[in-house]
Amino acid sequence: MLFHDVPENESVRNALKRAERLVKMRWVPVNWLPHNVGINAPNAPYNRAEAWEVPFRPQQGMVYSSARAVEKFIGFNVSLETFMTALPDPKSVLYTRNLYGTGGHGMGCYYGIVCSCFVSTVLNMPYRIPCDSWPTYPGVQELSWEDLDSLKLCDIVLNPRSHITIITDIQRDEKGHVRFVTVSESTQPFCVAKMYTPEEMRGYFKARGFRLFRKEDLGEIPYEPDPFAPMPEDPEMPAREPFSVLPHFGNKANYILREASEQVELHVLEEGWNAAEVTLPDGSVRVYPIPEDRTVIPEETVPGYYSARLAGPEKRSVACAWCLTDLKAEIPEKVAVGERIPVRFENALPDPLTGFILNNQNNYIYRWGLFGGGLPLMEEVPTDSEKNGSDSVTKVKGGSFLPEAGTKGTLSLPPVSEPGSYWLILTAKGRYGWYTSRHLHFTVE
Repeated sequence: MLFHDVPENESVRNALKRAERLVKMRWVPVNWLPHNVGINAPNAPYNRAEAWEVPFRPQQGMVYSSARAVEKFIGFNVSLETFMTALPDPKSVLYTRNLYGTGGHGMGCYYGIVCSCFVSTVLNMPYRIPCDSWPTYPGVQELSWEDLDSLKLCDIVLNPRSHITIITDIQRDEKGHVRFVTVSESTQPFCVAKMYTPEEMRGYFKARGFRLFRKEDLGEIPYEPDPFAPMPEDPEMPAREPFSVLPHFGNKANYILREASEQVELHVLEEGWNAAEVTLPDGSVRVYPIPEDRTVIPEETVPGYYSARLAGPEKRSVACAWCLTDLKAEIPEKVAVGERIPVRFENALPDPLTGFILNNQNNYIYRWGLFGGGLPLMEEVPTDSEKNGSDSVTKVKGGSFLPEAGTKGTLSLPPVSEPGSYWLILTAKGRYGWYTSRHLHFTVE
């Protein structure tokens, strides 16, 4: 007889629920999704894997896509509601934009989740923590492959160079010895959970350079039932009236103001409506006629929260919503190797900075940082060319934990030790999740 490990506290229980939802959630595409697996599709506009995201074929598990070129990760920048409401619109960005070939690997859908984002979402991390930063993240301790009987739920199986997974079920015999371990992960094409014996774990993961880790203090991990991705154990929720109009990014999405690629489009999904009524951040209403192609372009230039509903002869539709963000930032076009990077910023919304991400020209993270949040002050381990006479505090590979930055000011970010082309984004968190500044491109010489 085998026994399942019981979560030792509410945070572990909620983390397991978060993982299960991403693995088991069901969804149905209404058009072809671009895919990140290289399968030839002659005469097709997108590189698509016809074995998976076929229109109207039910799917299970959140879709894998490395959306770092646009920073549109499900769980942080994109909510489950936004993803699920983009699905029924055949002209939404899920179907009309393809990230394949934008750098690195695993890029496909405009929205998606990757391994580090999956584990960071499950454990309610401040933001998505890259694989190579986990071994030096505060409170993370390495475990031994020799004693798998000491494993706990939510322990991490990690190859710092490539992939991260999390343990979501452990089965033991009557003597307490581990017989089966379930590992959940985001992998191509969907999030999955797989069961291994201890021998299979060592034979598969250990042989491929994976190591075991534990985040000692999980902190508070909440779980909120989501009507757009309900689970069998969730309490019954009221039925939702379907949307008749939606932003092409999905409901409650963030758009960057004055960014050409993020001009808001409202797609009218049904006939029989006369006009779209857009409610502005100040509460005033602007009425737009519905053109033949049923695409309304609201020409709004004020940052803030918007909503829209359709007006017909005798009724009005359910309202959809979105936010226009305006996180301005400036950076020099050229920065010297080993010199700190000056950044001026100002957020038009009342949301303080939460972090920054510095990518190289292939869209791989070179540096990341988090502001405030009660975390210990950190700076990354400097190379010889980066040492400038100041002592670093606690060290973490590739990352920085910095003091609160507010909504306006000047930053001095950690230096870059390798010449080349880079781009930087700042992040803030609003009502609809994390949003970013425009990409700030610069050269290190």
